[in-house]
Amino acid sequence: MNNPLISVVVTTHKREVSEIRRAIDSVLNQTYQNLELTIVDDSPESYEHRNEVKAFCESISDERVTYIQHEKNSGACVARNTGLAHSKGEFISFLDDDDEFLPFRMEKMIGYFSDQNVVLVYADAAMYQNGKYENKNYSDLQKPRTGQVYDEIMKADFIGSTSMAMLRTDILRKAGGFNPEMEACQDWETWIRVARYGEVAYCPEVVFNYYAYDGNGKDARITNDTNRRIRAVRHLNELHADYLKEHKDALAVRKAYEMRLHIKNSDIKSAVACYRDVLSARPTAILSNLILLKAFGRLWIKKKQ
Repeated sequence: MNNPLISVVVTTHKREVSEIRRAIDSVLNQTYQNLELTIVDDSPESYEHRNEVKAFCESISDERVTYIQHEKNSGACVARNTGLAHSKGEFISFLDDDDEFLPFRMEKMIGYFSDQNVVLVYADAAMYQNGKYENKNYSDLQKPRTGQVYDEIMKADFIGSTSMAMLRTDILRKAGGFNPEMEACQDWETWIRVARYGEVAYCPEVVFNYYAYDGNGKDARITNDTNRRIRAVRHLNELHADYLKEHKDALAVRKAYEMRLHIKNSDIKSAVACYRDVLSARPTAILSNLILLKAFGRLWIKKKQ
C-alpha cells in the first residue's frame, strides 16, 4: 500500500489530563506517522476538569491533532460519530481514553488492507485488570475468525472493543456509523453491520493494551454493568429478530450468553427462561446444554445456601 492516511478518534469522558495523556501519546508515537488524531471530549459541562482537559489538548503542538468539545454529554456512540464525521483518512481507528496502542499498531495492521475485499482488521490485545497484566491476551478468550464472518459475528462478538479494530472509513459510513440507541454492546452491533460489506482479517500480534477495572467507579467500563448488557442483548435480538428466527443456532448462542448474565446477577427466574429458550432452539446440542445446566446448577445451589 502507498502510505494512506489513517484517522484515529480518541473519545474521552470525565478523564483528567494525566489519564488521557497516555492514550494520546500512544497515537502520536506510532511508527506509522501518516495519521491524524481527532480528540472528542464528551464530558458534561459540570465536569470539574473539563476546561483543564481542553487547555491541554489544544496546547498539543502537533498539526495532526484536532480537539472537539461537545456542548453536553451525548454518549460514546455520538462522540465516535463526531470523530467519524471529521475524519479525512482512508482508514479509521478508535481508541478509548483509558486504553493505549502499542507503537507499531498501525504499521502492523494497515498491510492487511492490501486485500481490497477486507473491510475490517482486528488484532490481539494484552489484558490488564485494575492496572495489572493478567498474563493473558484477548486471543486466549476468543477464537479468531476471518473472511466472511457475518454468520459468526451474529452469534457473538469475537472482534472485541472498538479500540481493537481498524476499518475502511467509507465502509463504516455506509454501515451507518455507531448506533446511539445501544447502551452497551455498541461495538458488536457495529461489527455486525460492517461485516455485510466484505471480509474481516486478523493480526495475531499484540498491538494494544486493554484496561479493565472492577466496581462501578469512574474507571469501570460499561462492560461491567450487567443490567445494561442484558438490555443491550435483548435490543440486539429485536434488531435481528428475522435472522434469529431462521438461524436457531445463533439464537441459542445469544440466549446462552444472556443466561450467563442473569446468573451473574443471581436472577434464577430469568436464567431459567433463557435456558428454556436455549433448549428449544438447540435441543440436540447435548454437550453445550449440559454445560449451561451445570452453570445454572451452581447458581441454584448458591441461592439455596
